[in-house]
Amino acid sequence: MAKDGGLHLIDVRNKRWRRWTAAFSGTPDPRFPDCRQPPATGQFIAHGLALVPGRAGRARLYVTGHGEREAVEIFDIEAKGTEPALTWRGCLRASKDVEFNSVAAARDGTILATALHLHGKSLADAFDGKATGAVFEWRPGYPAFREIAGTSLAANNGIAFSEDGKTVYVAASAARQVVAFRRGKNWRKLWAIDVGNLLPDNLRWGPDGKLYTAGMVDDEPGCGGPVRTKNGAVDLMGCVRGFAVAAISPRTRTVQAVLASPPLAGYAGAATAVPAGGYIWMSSFFADRLAYRRWPIVPAGSRSPRQAQESGNNF
Repeated sequence: MAKDGGLHLIDVRNKRWRRWTAAFSGTPDPRFPDCRQPPATGQFIAHGLALVPGRAGRARLYVTGHGEREAVEIFDIEAKGTEPALTWRGCLRASKDVEFNSVAAARDGTILATALHLHGKSLADAFDGKATGAVFEWRPGYPAFREIAGTSLAANNGIAFSEDGKTVYVAASAARQVVAFRRGKNWRKLWAIDVGNLLPDNLRWGPDGKLYTAGMVDDEPGCGGPVRTKNGAVDLMGCVRGFAVAAISPRTRTVQAVLASPPLAGYAGAATAVPAGGYIWMSSFFADRLAYRRWPIVPAGSRSPRQAQESGNNF
């Protein structure tokens, strides 16, 4: 998430990556008319991601982007070849003075995006216990995103739909919570659950039906304890914090501590946990690399030497 960050493909089997460049059909999808051209090369700061699978190896990818413009960029994915092909389809601009963070999309075409802080509030306000952000919604036929009343939390961050699209889950990073809302004409808060000693960032569904969240450790001994504000500001990266992953069962409203790690050299700012290819993959909003660990952890008596090494305490 930096200048010219763009998108990348990760091969989870071979642990390789490459830059992912989108083609352009020459005509944006009329449903997403806010931009006539894809983000300019070198100015696309890709942030939040949401993927909606389609049929016959197709999918749609939504990306909150910064740099040249504040918008949700929309791409089509064709996965019939040796690797997925990407085509830019259009964009939907964020509301004035709003910087989107995470994005989620439903099969009915609804797009949701979060903002950490709005209306003159700051991240420091969030860590002082104040509600700072919101959820924004766009539906087919809407002229623009609209802010959803009653969704302001202490640093609205990751967001995800339930399978039926009726419930929305939002990470409140500074409050160390994940909050559930029921969609409708007027959104209704259902519940909030504490996720332990981590600052939840993104939310991703796992193959086990649980909602995975990752983030930096809040109460980090090496940093003198929890994140604190000083002179109206907060510095999340002045000290490298450890990181953790939790899995939430919305049905039982329980939280499982999946893993925790002390600070690692070269890796900070943990943001996402995605189970894929027999590993759990973790992104970062700050580092230039990913972290991964074998998942689920294989019982000690049935591990090969390689599995034993990869499922140890170190990433």
